Amino acid sequence: MKTLAEQDRQLSTRKLCDLFGVVRSSYYYGIQTKPIDIERIRLKTLIRQIFNDSKQSAGARTVVAILANKHEITLTRYLASKLMKGMGLMSCQLKTCLHGAWWALVSQTLPIAL
Repeated sequence: MKTLAEQDRQLSTRKLCDLFGVVRSSYYYGIQTKPIDIERIRLKTLIRQIFNDSKQSAGARTVVAILANKHEITLTRYLASKLMKGMGLMSCQLKTCLHGAWWALVSQTLPIAL
């Protein structure tokens, strides 16, 4: 929309916003440059590294504990959870099937009467 306004000077910003159904305050907010938070990017990099080192099993609490112990960075688990969710990281612990292991153990130790 900004390029349209620059190309055609006859169309005002108000008319363009009405045409596309956009509120003018949202238009002006959208064209503002947003500063890049270097500390947030560094924090996301550390969280992704910790998550990958744990084979995708570290949750927000584990990430916060590792950041506090190894990197001396204080972070709440809520912020860690929000950042992980924003990056699409979800912890998952693989569970072993105990039923199959139990049956294999029982069938080897007990004689089966046919």
